[in-house]
Amino acid sequence: MQFTEQEHFSEFEDQKTMLRRKLLPWYIRFMCWVFIIFGAVAVPYIFLPVFHNNVDFSIFNLDDFSPKLDRCLSAFLLIMNGFAGFCLWTERKQAIKIGVACGIVNITAIIVTLIVSVSNGGMIYFPIEILLHVLFIVRLLLIKHEWENNAVSRRCRLTFFSMPPAKIFATFRF
Repeated sequence: MQFTEQEHFSEFEDQKTMLRRKLLPWYIRFMCWVFIIFGAVAVPYIFLPVFHNNVDFSIFNLDDFSPKLDRCLSAFLLIMNGFAGFCLWTERKQAIKIGVACGIVNITAIIVTLIVSVSNGGMIYFPIEILLHVLFIVRLLLIKHEWENNAVSRRCRLTFFSMPPAKIFATFRF
């Protein structure tokens, strides 16, 4: 049975594909770069107290803990956020799941530090970061289906080599 070239590629023409990065709003793309940079800075931050005695840095109000625990938790959160930003920027298939997990861990860290701060005699406040992380998670969940099923990354657009092997061999006429 002979197929024409039009019949071979008609199923690919019907599908409208979009690059995964274009699904992300501009503010998430911007924050991906910020977190990639902070994640890269967090690695030397772990070893900085070896050379300097007075190292003061806090993320999510983690300064209520001991300095060593503060440094480890801050570095862990920054590296995790950097990894999630890198996965989103490089359009990995599992990036949405990693980003949602990262957002949940960040919300948990914020709530824990809020509880510790209040239990140590601090005042009660509502951290705005929780709202931003919830909006981030909701936005990722809204684009999850499109990201995983219909969108393609820059690395693997629909080309001759991304077709199933049966389609590739069907294009050759023997």
